[in-house]
Amino acid sequence: MNKKIKNTMKNIPFVASAFTAYKRHWAKKAPISLAKHCYADKYAVRNYIRERGLNDILTEIYGKWDTADDVLAAWDSLPEEFVLKSNNGCGNLIIINKENGGKKAVNLSELRIILSKWLSEKDFCLENAEFHYQFIKNCIFAEQLLESDDVMDWSAS
Repeated sequence: MNKKIKNTMKNIPFVASAFTAYKRHWAKKAPISLAKHCYADKYAVRNYIRERGLNDILTEIYGKWDTADDVLAAWDSLPEEFVLKSNNGCGNLIIINKENGGKKAVNLSELRIILSKWLSEKDFCLENAEFHYQFIKNCIFAEQLLESDDVMDWSAS
């Protein structure tokens, strides 16, 4: 982009926001840093956090599995309350707590279908042009359920 256009964009808010969108789009297509996929992987990022000496902010992990059947095989060893998550993607979590009946209330055949779907998601990187996701090996993990009466809504921040 030439300097004249760049300077013009500073003075026009709409064009400036379009330029910001362009930069965001460029960043998605820019060469992939090897570290970038580790930051996007909800399980692998824990190693990065530990290396920074921040162990105390990590929740307890009860298990990590590569197949839905492995999760079900370990089901009885899991506590009554926990959260099941996939290590990539967005919104892939199941909260198991006393309010929704605990582990006993979970339909394990439906759970197997859901977890298998999460593990088979391969096109996430292509659909969203976030190519670092192609280097993440899908897995499921169970972690400690954090409970609080003072729940903060992070959606507005």
